Amino acid sequence: MMKKIITIILVLSMLMLTACGNEANVDGDKEGETVVFTDSVGREVEVSKDIKTVAVTGTLAQMMVFALAPDMMIGTASDWDGAVESYIP
Repeated sequence: MMKKIITIILVLSMLMLTACGNEANVDGDKEGETVVFTDSVGREVEVSKDIKTVAVTGTLAQMMVFALAPDMMIGTASDWDGAVESYIP
């Protein structure tokens, strides 16, 4: 149990460090606008400013999106464990 807690804390810490290092350039507040940001390996990525859905690509992303915005998640990367099924609508 303690290993799981430590792992979760380390993962969240790494995610926070990565997120804090990215720069975002936001142009205007109109629908259809895009946001350009630099990802963790230095690539500039342009995405829609108004994101309505998220497709996860891994189990960590699946856990994070489900915790932060479950209504935006349109699929799962892997099957949920039987222990968490009671928390999934």
